[in-house]
Amino acid sequence: MQAVGAVDHLPLSNTDSIGSFAVDGYPNKKSQTVESRSVTSGYFSAMQIPLVAGHLFTAADKPMSQHQVIVNESFAREYFAGRNAVGGRVSPTDPDNSTGKYDWSTVIGVIADVRHTSLEEPAAPQMYRLNEDIDEGYIAVRSSLPASVAATQIRNALHAMDPNLAVNEIKTMGDLVSEASARRRFQTSLLTVFAAIALFLALVGLYGLMAYSVNRRTREVGIRMALGAQRADVLLLVLKKAALLLGLSLVFGLMGAWFATHFLKAFLFGVDQHDPITILSVCVLLVVCGLIAAFIPARRAASIDPMQALRTE
Repeated sequence: MQAVGAVDHLPLSNTDSIGSFAVDGYPNKKSQTVESRSVTSGYFSAMQIPLVAGHLFTAADKPMSQHQVIVNESFAREYFAGRNAVGGRVSPTDPDNSTGKYDWSTVIGVIADVRHTSLEEPAAPQMYRLNEDIDEGYIAVRSSLPASVAATQIRNALHAMDPNLAVNEIKTMGDLVSEASARRRFQTSLLTVFAAIALFLALVGLYGLMAYSVNRRTREVGIRMALGAQRADVLLLVLKKAALLLGLSLVFGLMGAWFATHFLKAFLFGVDQHDPITILSVCVLLVVCGLIAAFIPARRAASIDPMQALRTE
């Protein structure tokens, strides 16, 4: 076991805590809220959440824990724009009703953003407070052991502490990520199947078109070969026509895709609507598959017997 920490609301656990707050030096609005977390000092190490600025909670911070907070990058960008968040003052509570004054806490560190609710939505501003006495929440454990072995050791350790203690669930963060992305994974698989069917139908159509074209030009091909055309010339002739069809198709397809991406933007994640790598990859795939589909009729045309072709009506 390399690190152990606790948190009241684990990322991707379908739990959350929203609280009101205020920032010193910021034009605070009425009823503004922020995602708040209570963590132990070892939580960030166990989850390997990078420290961007300042320092993390330590055991020495416990006496001052009620007046210290850690925020994420989104919080620092929004509420400490143009100034250093470390050393700034934040109030995790509403002002005192009698005095109207805030109970300020000092920002001691800034950590990298963590997606708590969804993998698709950007991380919201978050605030962390130190609490070594979390009575309900999640224990985060980082171990070099395989997940199944680590889970067994955790259960044994908890049983040794209290035989009557019931362990609810032990999951890896990979399991939580998999559960959070299950719906999108299913949708992507379904779209992949539909795309494969569409590509197959396009190839069948291209193959049928080229085969029909070759059959219509059988006599022409026979005359060309009788006049000295080589098989390679005939093969190149058919493939040139296929390449022309593919080129025109790609031009019109790219024009349609350029306008369609405006409506598909909401369905994309991690990919720009005009991502050049994706567009180039699709074009190369279509060209390769199209030429393969056209190669069979082209090879058949190159194998025509000139005398038999000349007798064709």
